[in-house]
Amino acid sequence: MLIEQYHRQHWGHSTHSFWQGFGRRLQNLWQWMERFSQLSNHRQQLLEMDDHMLKDIGLNRTDARRMVENRWFGGELSIFGRK
Repeated sequence: MLIEQYHRQHWGHSTHSFWQGFGRRLQNLWQWMERFSQLSNHRQQLLEMDDHMLKDIGLNRTDARRMVENRWFGGELSIFGRK
Protein backbone atom coordinates (compact mmCIF):
# COMPACT_ATOMS: atom_id res chain seq x y z
CA MET A 1 0.00 0.00 0.00
CA LEU A 2 2.74 2.43 0.94
CA ILE A 3 4.61 1.63 -2.27
CA GLU A 4 1.51 2.31 -4.38
CA GLN A 5 1.00 5.69 -2.72
CA TYR A 6 4.65 6.57 -3.28
CA HIS A 7 4.39 5.50 -6.90
CA ARG A 8 1.25 7.59 -7.49
CA GLN A 9 2.70 10.64 -5.77
CA HIS A 10 6.06 10.59 -7.51
CA TRP A 11 5.68 8.79 -10.81
CA GLY A 12 2.13 9.79 -11.59
CA HIS A 13 2.97 13.45 -11.22
CA SER A 14 6.09 13.30 -13.35
CA THR A 15 4.26 11.31 -16.03
CA HIS A 16 1.52 13.92 -16.05
CA SER A 17 4.12 16.70 -16.31
CA PHE A 18 5.83 14.87 -19.15
CA TRP A 19 2.61 14.65 -21.16
CA GLN A 20 1.77 18.30 -20.47
CA GLY A 21 5.20 19.33 -21.73
CA PHE A 22 4.90 17.01 -24.71
CA GLY A 23 1.50 18.49 -25.57
CA ARG A 24 2.88 22.03 -25.39
CA ARG A 25 5.74 21.08 -27.68
CA LEU A 26 3.33 19.55 -30.20
CA GLN A 27 1.19 22.67 -30.06
CA ASN A 28 4.24 24.88 -30.62
CA LEU A 29 5.31 22.72 -33.56
CA TRP A 30 1.83 22.95 -35.06
CA GLN A 31 1.80 26.75 -34.66
CA TRP A 32 5.24 26.99 -36.27
CA MET A 33 4.07 24.85 -39.21
CA GLU A 34 0.95 27.00 -39.64
CA ARG A 35 3.05 30.18 -39.59
CA PHE A 36 5.52 28.75 -42.09
CA SER A 37 2.61 27.83 -44.36
CA GLN A 38 1.18 31.35 -44.02
CA LEU A 39 4.50 32.92 -44.95
CA SER A 40 4.78 30.63 -47.94
CA ASN A 41 1.32 31.71 -49.11
CA HIS A 42 2.20 35.37 -48.55
CA ARG A 43 5.35 35.02 -50.63
CA GLN A 44 3.32 33.50 -53.46
CA GLN A 45 0.71 36.29 -53.24
CA LEU A 46 3.46 38.90 -53.32
CA LEU A 47 4.93 37.41 -56.48
CA GLU A 48 1.52 37.40 -58.14
CA MET A 49 0.91 41.13 -57.54
CA ASP A 50 1.27 43.48 -60.46
CA ASP A 51 3.46 46.60 -60.26
CA HIS A 52 0.49 48.86 -59.45
CA MET A 53 -0.54 46.71 -56.50
CA LEU A 54 3.03 46.59 -55.23
CA LYS A 55 3.26 50.38 -55.49
CA ASP A 56 0.06 50.68 -53.42
CA ILE A 57 1.77 48.88 -50.53
CA GLY A 58 5.04 50.78 -50.92
CA LEU A 59 7.08 48.15 -52.73
CA ASN A 60 8.54 47.66 -56.16
CA ARG A 61 9.25 44.43 -58.03
CA THR A 62 12.86 44.31 -56.76
CA ASP A 63 11.74 44.73 -53.14
CA ALA A 64 9.15 41.97 -53.58
CA ARG A 65 11.70 39.56 -55.06
CA ARG A 66 14.15 40.33 -52.27
CA MET A 67 11.50 39.61 -49.64
CA VAL A 68 10.49 36.37 -51.34
CA GLU A 69 14.10 35.20 -51.63
CA ASN A 70 14.52 35.72 -47.88
CA ARG A 71 12.68 32.53 -46.88
CA TRP A 72 12.83 33.36 -43.16
CA PHE A 73 11.35 36.85 -43.17
CA GLY A 74 9.13 37.59 -40.23
CA GLY A 75 6.94 40.65 -39.94
CA GLU A 76 7.63 42.28 -43.28
CA LEU A 77 4.29 41.11 -44.65
CA SER A 78 2.18 42.11 -41.69
CA ILE A 79 -0.13 43.89 -44.16
CA PHE A 80 -1.45 40.40 -45.06
CA GLY A 81 -2.48 39.52 -41.54
CA ARG A 82 -1.04 38.79 -38.15
CA LYS A 83 2.66 38.85 -37.51
